Amino acid sequence: MQFFQTITAVCSGPSVFPTLMNRNPFRAIFHLLLLCILLALVISVFKIADLQEKRKVISKALGSYFGTLVIQNGTSYPSRHAERPKSFILTQDLRLDYMPDSAEPLKEMEHWKERAGILWTPRGFLLWSTVEGEEMFVVVPLPLPSLERAVPLLPLNALSTTPFTAEEIRNYVQKNYFEKKTKAEENGKMLTIPLPRLVSTVSGVYNFFIGISAFAGLFFSSLMITFLFAGAQNLFSPKGEKKIGFPRLMTVMVYAAFPPLIIAGLFTALSLPFLSFQTVFFITFFIYQMLAFSAVSRSVNPPPEDEDFY
Repeated sequence: MQFFQTITAVCSGPSVFPTLMNRNPFRAIFHLLLLCILLALVISVFKIADLQEKRKVISKALGSYFGTLVIQNGTSYPSRHAERPKSFILTQDLRLDYMPDSAEPLKEMEHWKERAGILWTPRGFLLWSTVEGEEMFVVVPLPLPSLERAVPLLPLNALSTTPFTAEEIRNYVQKNYFEKKTKAEENGKMLTIPLPRLVSTVSGVYNFFIGISAFAGLFFSSLMITFLFAGAQNLFSPKGEKKIGFPRLMTVMVYAAFPPLIIAGLFTALSLPFLSFQTVFFITFFIYQMLAFSAVSRSVNPPPEDEDFY
């Protein structure tokens, strides 16, 4: 309950920060964690709702072009146009790239306008998403279905917080997802999966991926920026004034990030054009943290009374 009271207080204006600065910074970071989880859920709901409306159209289009998904001896390929590379722009932010023989299309990955996508290779699928404000990508591999289990499961060790460049992803995919068949694999058992069923399964995993990506971007970006600003304010405080310790400054900066996070998070959830999450957050945070720091400085170093006034 105090968490929501704190959100209301910090969004009401900077006058509350002289009181908040005495809180333990770890408590402030915990509140930041809760806020990022809440905002990630909101962003996910909006993104998933937008994708849900288009899923039937996507399933029909992919089924019409590819037919069905065929799994044989650990290799995946469509029943139609199996030898032809193809890219689909599924939504404004999502694309599908089918690469039957090479990862060469990934050379242009850093120039793609879409923010996320699916890579379909002979040895499996990969989900990818961009890192806000950088030409870097997070990748999650999806294992192929087996004859015993027709639903791809996400391995527990598949998630990585380490971002990669487009070149690193291309080299990784080329090395690990285009292995040639051996003679023993040429005539194995075949599993066929309808494309609508595959789209439904991948959509479920992608929904989870949206939430994880949104939370990671919100929490780690805001934590890093608040840490840097707290350090800068601690180092460059004016001489002659009573210095505010780094722990209290960290508490102030973390709570000062709440309104900018909410604004930037809603900006992202609504997919508003022109400005990215990183831009909106940094501009609003830069302004609000100055107001918060000013309020805290005045409380620690009150202006002297003018004794010659009378």
